Amino acid sequence: MRARRSDALNEGNPGLNLSENTVENLEAALRRLRLLLLSGQKYVRVIRFELIRLYEIQHSLRQLSYFNITGRLRLSLALARVTLSIPMAVDRAMKEEREGEDGEDGGGLLPRGVAGLLGATVKVLERGERVTLWGTAEHLTEPERPKTPGSP
Repeated sequence: MRARRSDALNEGNPGLNLSENTVENLEAALRRLRLLLLSGQKYVRVIRFELIRLYEIQHSLRQLSYFNITGRLRLSLALARVTLSIPMAVDRAMKEEREGEDGEDGGGLLPRGVAGLLGATVKVLERGERVTLWGTAEHLTEPERPKTPGSP
């Protein structure tokens, strides 16, 4: 079958002069490219989700008054947190994919030190967001509980 393919390619394009080995190498390269594109598609979905979150936070920031300092600070911290979490999300997806392939602890995009630093920075930003909520009405009000039949 492959011999026929290389013969057909050589007959159609005599200048190419392809051997069976060349055709096999080309097929292997195309298979690797296919796998790369399929895995890249997964990472694009992860990044797209995070970019949508960034857009929503930015939209909320634009809706605030210039004088709402605590709200602007909270949303700015959220923007920084989500921005820093993008490479962490891609790293997590890469690790999950590699763990599923060989059952071993897969390596990701980021070295351990960088991933740890980003994780610690994200936690600090989350705490900063919570601190900015302390003095606001959002922090003081209790969440609404669904009413059960027969309750006032």
